[in-house]
Amino acid sequence: MFSVCMRDCYDTCSIISEIKNGKLFVRGNPKHPITQGFLCPKGALLPKWLHSEEGLKTSLIREGERGAGKFREASWEEAISMVAAKIKETIENYGSESILVYNYAGDRGVVNFHFPMRLFHYLNASFLDYGICDRAGQEALKDVYGTAVGLDPEELKNQKLIVYWGLNAFWT
Repeated sequence: MFSVCMRDCYDTCSIISEIKNGKLFVRGNPKHPITQGFLCPKGALLPKWLHSEEGLKTSLIREGERGAGKFREASWEEAISMVAAKIKETIENYGSESILVYNYAGDRGVVNFHFPMRLFHYLNASFLDYGICDRAGQEALKDVYGTAVGLDPEELKNQKLIVYWGLNAFWT
């Protein structure tokens, strides 16, 4: 199956993933015009991260005081119902603006970034400005390209001048 790595960087490398004997395996896509089969360690370790014994396998609900490290397993239905009840209680007691959305998309994962937004807009939650760096970068992209999405990497070969600020493109 063709997909992209979603490990919080701008490259979103093209990957080929397979399930064998219930386990995920990934490799770089050699036919991708930009990444050409390359997959960094973060992307290559996706299966290890997914199948780790240390990872969460079910929802957990804290029991006792915060910081005590005591949790019990819960069904998805119970966990989601608990979160929904807390959101409702917060809105009733403090107003919808008391819910602050802290959501970012360093890898420009459009689905990852926008997926929860329908819920948060419906709730009339508060949103961050995402900081001075991101705002400036967004505006620069809009001024240059007309959108904050940026330049298609395949267009780089057609540019007369490219200025890299703060990085060595041949090294990184």
